[in-house]
Amino acid sequence: MKKKAAAGGRRRRGASIIGISPPAPATKSDLVKRLVLILPLLCLLAACAPKKPVSTEAPVEPGKQLLAQAEDRLAAGQPQEALALYDRYIQLHPDGKLLAEALLNAGRIRRHLGREEAAESDYLRLVRDFPQSPQATDALLGLAEIFYERGKYGEVLQFASEVIQRPISSAQIFRTYALLGDTYLSTAAAKDAVYFFAMAGQHADPIQSEQIRSKMKQAVRQLDSAAIAELLQRLEDPLPVGYLLYQRGLNETEADNFSAATGALEQFLERFPDHEYAEVARALVEEIRNNYTYHRNVLGCLLPLSGPYQPYGRRALKGIELALHRFGGAAGPGQPGWQLLVRDTGSDPDRAVAAVQEFFAEKVAAVIGPIFTAEAAAAEAQALGIPIMVLSQKENLPDIGSFVFRNFMTPQMQAQTLVSHLVRDMGLRRFGVFFPEETYGYTFLNEFWKQTTALGGEVVAAQAYDGEQTDFSGAIRSLVGMDYYKDGVPARPGASESAPWGPECRFLEEVILGVDDMRAHKTGSQREAPKFEELVDPVPVADFDALFIPDSAPKIGMIVPQLAYDDVTDVVLLGTNLWHSDRLLELAGQYMQGALVPDGYFAKSTSGPVIEFAGAYRDAHGEEPGFIEAIAYDTATILFDIVGRSQSEFRSGLRDEILTVQGYPAVTGPTSFDQNGEARKRLYLLEVKGRKFREVRPKNPD
Repeated sequence: MKKKAAAGGRRRRGASIIGISPPAPATKSDLVKRLVLILPLLCLLAACAPKKPVSTEAPVEPGKQLLAQAEDRLAAGQPQEALALYDRYIQLHPDGKLLAEALLNAGRIRRHLGREEAAESDYLRLVRDFPQSPQATDALLGLAEIFYERGKYGEVLQFASEVIQRPISSAQIFRTYALLGDTYLSTAAAKDAVYFFAMAGQHADPIQSEQIRSKMKQAVRQLDSAAIAELLQRLEDPLPVGYLLYQRGLNETEADNFSAATGALEQFLERFPDHEYAEVARALVEEIRNNYTYHRNVLGCLLPLSGPYQPYGRRALKGIELALHRFGGAAGPGQPGWQLLVRDTGSDPDRAVAAVQEFFAEKVAAVIGPIFTAEAAAAEAQALGIPIMVLSQKENLPDIGSFVFRNFMTPQMQAQTLVSHLVRDMGLRRFGVFFPEETYGYTFLNEFWKQTTALGGEVVAAQAYDGEQTDFSGAIRSLVGMDYYKDGVPARPGASESAPWGPECRFLEEVILGVDDMRAHKTGSQREAPKFEELVDPVPVADFDALFIPDSAPKIGMIVPQLAYDDVTDVVLLGTNLWHSDRLLELAGQYMQGALVPDGYFAKSTSGPVIEFAGAYRDAHGEEPGFIEAIAYDTATILFDIVGRSQSEFRSGLRDEILTVQGYPAVTGPTSFDQNGEARKRLYLLEVKGRKFREVRPKNPD
């Protein structure tokens, strides 16, 4: 009873506080209704209440701790320990999700340790098992670098091409292009190297940019001007373009193409005024303009006007002065009249060289001559960049350099003129050569033989004679009795196997047949004696259609009557320009009918240039000109003409314009220049008819 009262008292205090009567006792039905009403509220409160955290982390990859430890060791400078941990992961987790990363890092460490083959194995496995992984791209690059170090550049290009086809990062692009540049540089493909270095430079950081710059400079120095021009069309990046323009200027300077050189260098300076090579370029442009420009109205002339060859020099000067008179007006619009600076060489090489140096200081446009000191003068003119046109047949003069030209009649021209007419116009194929045992004779033998072979003919007999003697009957009998094996070894009637060979046979073997190198390796005792054909009752036979005798007119006056005496008739006699002598016709004209002679000038020619020149020369000097006067006139005329019309600022431009001369209507025959600076002429071909020489017009001119 006491408990209930106490309880009831507490309820009453509460009820009086809130002013609500105590509720009646709840039934079961009432509880259900209340629960239905409160459930939504409980759900709402549950949603708003703080939730217990739920873990979203993936399960830890097995072996990840090993890789973390490996990275720590590597960061601590312990590559061996790191490699051991990577290898342990690879061994324990052959199907692990981090295997590609482990293989890549293991390969990198092995490369660092110099274990290239093991690194290659790691990379190859990575590429094979994970071909589409990001790590596979780095593995391909690693393989390319390994093969580059081995010098297997084909494999490098193969791996690099695979890398380029993948989506790659800027760093990987740099590595790939830089490696391609290195590869092409190592294979002397400098143009491709420059291109890929330029591509790599676009993805380089500052340190890498300096590395690329150094390699690019090395590659650019190896380029010729054609390769540079091609790259300038493909590249726009200032890094390569600056070096390319500068190098083009250097190349053209080296080739003495001064107009192209200054053009390239000035373009370089305009675009890159603060370039590292700018000051050098400015100095080079100034040097070129100071040293290699010329005065348009000034030519130099080198001739022997004193000393033993004075007559030749005086005759040449008359021809040159006649050309000067023809071009005596102004050199061009706004230009003063021509000046001819004449220097006497005295046939002294030192004087000729000194004169060329004076011409350089005087800024002459070009030099005419000399005649007898041509080699020394030409070498100095080449060194100074002055076009020089020499009047000499000395061998190989144009080979001295690109500024050296020759306008003269050469043994090659004479032999070509003869053989071309004999083979093409007359249909002859078999020839003999009877030549003096001296330099002149050997030179013409060599040229005649070469031209005959080139045009499908054959030299079936060749015999030397002593030029100091007057009796040639023995040599003539040897000439007409000569026979040949099919291999070209000469056999002489009555000769035994032990008979010594004469100089002409040594020349045939060593120079013409080209077997000197083979014989040079044998000692005298080792050399086999020539095998001679056994001939029974040999009968001298002139088994050639024409006979070439390169010698002077006085000697020919003694030889041709002896040929007739020994029954060497019914053959066409052939000579050099030395046969072109009226005195020779007086001495031996009856034995020379039908003989053919080439020459560079024929005063009785009906060609317009000859008629005009001969008339003007007679009016000026009261005498008939010869070949020396004519060739000097032609040389001066060609140079006056070219210099007067040229728009080039530099002598190198004049040089290039001389090379374009084709078929110039010269007195000494239509004249062209080949790319070596050698004149090509169609000489006059003369035939002996009665007591005169008659010009023969070629039926099939070249």
